[in-house]
Amino acid sequence: MSIISVNETVISGTFNSRDLIPTFINLVSEIIDGMAMDHGDRFKTMYARYTEELGDMERNAYSPTYYELDECYHDLERLFDMLDELAPSGHYFGSHPGNGADFGFWPCEEED
Repeated sequence: MSIISVNETVISGTFNSRDLIPTFINLVSEIIDGMAMDHGDRFKTMYARYTEELGDMERNAYSPTYYELDECYHDLERLFDMLDELAPSGHYFGSHPGNGADFGFWPCEEED
């Protein structure tokens, strides 16, 4: 059973990094924790790398100026990359094609 829900909104109605970053950190954490439990050693390297990166992001987010710094935008971009890497086959993580402020795992468009 997959911890990733496809075709469902993760967060909607905001482009604010203060909303997106904590939500995405929690989502990546949930997914990698579930994968580590389901797949054990197979995901040990990914789990360690992601856990370290997420810890750094969480610590940074406590800084009162973090959300005004370029580092915030780099972290947000990295979270999108992580979630896209974790997306089920045939899906991507990002904005819904019909609503740019609706983020989740969506089916990839088939190319003709």
